[in-house]
Amino acid sequence: MIYPKRSFLRLLLFALIACCSHYALHSYNNPHFYQSFHIPDEPRFQKPWLTSIDVDLSGGRTSTGFNAHGLAVPVLDIYGFHNMHQLGSGVALRDPHNALDTIITDLSLVPAHEPFGLLSYQGKFSTLELNLTYTQNITHGFFLEANIPIRALCIDHIHVIDLTPDSGLYNKHTPEWQRFFESFDAILERYGLSQKPLRETHTGDTSLLFGWAINYQNTHVLDFIDMTIKTGILFPTGKKSDKNTLWALSWGYDKHWGVPLSCDIACGCYDWLSAGAHFDILPFAQKTEIIRMKTAPAQSGLIKLAEGQAIIHHGSIVVASVYLKADHLARTLSFLTGYSYARKNKDTVIPINTHTFDLSIVNSDETFHAWTTHTLHIALEYDFTKENNVLGPRLGFSINIPVAGKRIFKTVMSDITFGLEISADI
Repeated sequence: MIYPKRSFLRLLLFALIACCSHYALHSYNNPHFYQSFHIPDEPRFQKPWLTSIDVDLSGGRTSTGFNAHGLAVPVLDIYGFHNMHQLGSGVALRDPHNALDTIITDLSLVPAHEPFGLLSYQGKFSTLELNLTYTQNITHGFFLEANIPIRALCIDHIHVIDLTPDSGLYNKHTPEWQRFFESFDAILERYGLSQKPLRETHTGDTSLLFGWAINYQNTHVLDFIDMTIKTGILFPTGKKSDKNTLWALSWGYDKHWGVPLSCDIACGCYDWLSAGAHFDILPFAQKTEIIRMKTAPAQSGLIKLAEGQAIIHHGSIVVASVYLKADHLARTLSFLTGYSYARKNKDTVIPINTHTFDLSIVNSDETFHAWTTHTLHIALEYDFTKENNVLGPRLGFSINIPVAGKRIFKTVMSDITFGLEISADI
């Protein structure tokens, strides 16, 4: 199985609780580097007091990603290989007389160059996500929207490949490297780092949004011109990444508050064809926390021994999308294809202890740099709505394919969506 049984049962339990508790729920389309994201919403229908409920179940898995150069690499190497040769450089070791700390120091003093001491980690990533959506129109085009995503994230089948050369002046048989490699697990444990696989289910960040929609049909050339704008608050309800777990992921945005702002526009012609575009930006508030940081320029990858307090300016996320839609063919079936570009800007990290942590070295860490993704969307939707019915059910299927990017997992996401429109006035 791709996903743990326990995680899947938790998702079903969360869905049952959500459906029975009458909370206003919606899943704002917040992208993450580890999975492709859905095609953004089309403009909202402005009918007064219309209620929309959507339940979306999606999943995907991968063993590859794109690194900083846009090249396909093992999924745990998207930030580069893991440099163990310089792991201890600049680190205030706990006890220079401890045998493990001596091994770290001795290795850092070996006058070798890459690929000496480099490790490549390979593994498999899988995710199962439940998005719960509730949108409530008010009047004059205004509406409210609220959402919560629930994610089961898994990184397992992890194994390490030693990239140190078999021959040369410094190689796999160099005593300092052999001692380090044999004691590697104990060194990580001494510095509080865990290599255990990731298998957890938690909620993501909740969004509460306020929007305004207009559906303009007084035109002689086009069938309609629709537009929707939304803004609100992204609440940091998602579980943050664990700094003491090597393969940690965040279910949200690491407890940063956000203020999403989006705009959707679409136009139609020939009574069946429509085209649309979407743009959104998600800036975040800064926060101060204890994180792991680089202490030497040559350090790379996910493994860092030193930790300290720092001010984190979380990079904003920008998304732009375009799509074409064949709408309600034979009154029921719609087909959509689209493209999205998403970018999360670089984090800026300001360490509090500038004696231990150099600002430029800390911010050279690839894990803080920007990520980008180019995604292809393909979707089908079947509308069961009958004329003059209060209830309008619909069923959708989609696939979201990351075709290129930098510092992302190459996770193709497949989705199935059940939607229900409830009209207060037919």
